[in-house]
Amino acid sequence: SLANSTAAEKLAVELGDRHRLGWATAYVARDLQLVGRPGASMVSAARALEFADGDRSLTRAAQYFGAQAAYSRGDYADSAATLRKLIHDLESRDPLAWAGTPGPSVIFYRAWLVWALSQQGHADESVAVARVMRSLADEVNLPLCRTIAHLSEGFALALAGRPAEAEVTL
Repeated sequence: SLANSTAAEKLAVELGDRHRLGWATAYVARDLQLVGRPGASMVSAARALEFADGDRSLTRAAQYFGAQAAYSRGDYADSAATLRKLIHDLESRDPLAWAGTPGPSVIFYRAWLVWALSQQGHADESVAVARVMRSLADEVNLPLCRTIAHLSEGFALALAGRPAEAEVTL
């Protein structure tokens, strides 16, 4: 919750612990986006990056939360650009790493990319990304990942004007 992440941020400041402060600030960014404050979320995500000090997981998490906030503000192109970079970086280093997500991050990055592409009218690319994501989610076989993958694929298919296929995956 925003109250918890804000309290964690204050404690990290009191401790003078930059690493904890970076993570707490990243989670403040996530929580601000969840409560409908994407502008403030983007500011917090940028601030979290200032504390990353080479921590790739923290950098990815902060960038991911910033991409979510950009999506929430309607900046689908910026969100998609950031997510593409995150996916490329993660797939080149550790495709199944978890960085601020409740499962392999590449699955969640792809979900938001599917949504951003769909909102921009890039139906074919969105469906292709969704299919890759669904395959990865099936491979890791975690219920939340599989749910997100099916929902994202259904979203992409529905916005691509393919409701019958969307209904099957949903």
